[in-house]
Amino acid sequence: MKYTDLAARFRYRPFFEARELDIVYNEPYAQIRFRLSRWVKLGKLIQIRRGYYLLPPAERAVEPSIYTISNYLYNPSYVSLNSALEYYNIIPEQVMRIEAVSPKQTASWVAPLGNFRYFSIKTDAFRGYHYLESETHLKDQQAFFMATAEKALLDLFHFLPGEWTEERILEMRFQQTEQINRKQLLEATRWFHAPRIKRATRNFFRVTELE
Repeated sequence: MKYTDLAARFRYRPFFEARELDIVYNEPYAQIRFRLSRWVKLGKLIQIRRGYYLLPPAERAVEPSIYTISNYLYNPSYVSLNSALEYYNIIPEQVMRIEAVSPKQTASWVAPLGNFRYFSIKTDAFRGYHYLESETHLKDQQAFFMATAEKALLDLFHFLPGEWTEERILEMRFQQTEQINRKQLLEATRWFHAPRIKRATRNFFRVTELE
């Protein structure tokens, strides 16, 4: 396995798993892992999680979505909380990590291209997300699952501890809240079976005048 061949093979889908190479190349897996480790040290590859790699910018023909990578690193999952609210421009701040939700256990990774945090949710509340495709139609590297604006807001209320008072909601400086569908938000609160979420939703309506 030569680096030039690897870079050419994956330049249009620049992140991949080590186990894929075991199928593509007729070499012992231990030897493949050794080469990958060496190329990471030389800066020829970026390791985003053990067994998961990304070509450096100079070798990429396309730029993968960080949201797609988030889905791929921990599956099943969808992007939510502050990351989704930033995507919809509902919060003004730039989020420094990718926040996602999964029915699996809580997990997190610190990687060269970003930090990833996964919040564990009950299976019956693992919904309220949709599949967003890139205009380039590179589905395997630039499409991703993301919470709807309504579910991202409720996930935020759910996972961040404490009471969501009107004052706390004001401090979030929510903007462009007209894209929040009141009916859908109310329906989604039932998935949590939590009075705290219902109170947070009522306060959100009062602050944003969506009542």
